[in-house]
Amino acid sequence: MNSHICYSNKPNVKKILITGGVGFIGSHLAKKLLERGHEVVVMDNLFTGNKSNIYNLLNNPRFTFILRDVSQPFWGSLTKFIIWHALLLQSIIKKILWKQLKHLSWA
Repeated sequence: MNSHICYSNKPNVKKILITGGVGFIGSHLAKKLLERGHEVVVMDNLFTGNKSNIYNLLNNPRFTFILRDVSQPFWGSLTKFIIWHALLLQSIIKKILWKQLKHLSWA
């Protein structure tokens, strides 16, 4: 057993934190991990994600949603979790594409 992975009280069940987990990728990842029996915590600020992506997960006792911006300090007890940083930074991608389109329009 790896010492850096936190297992719950059940064998082979991992505690997993997904940042940006309300988006398309993160919510599907959360669903698959829950189907495999893992405990999942999703942290998201809902800036680009849609909470409807996780409505079907909210009643699962192994699922927790935390409304929080991951860039802000968090003093909760999330130590020894496996972390999936699913935050795609969609807003940054949009800005890059917008700059490229603006550049093309000036050409």
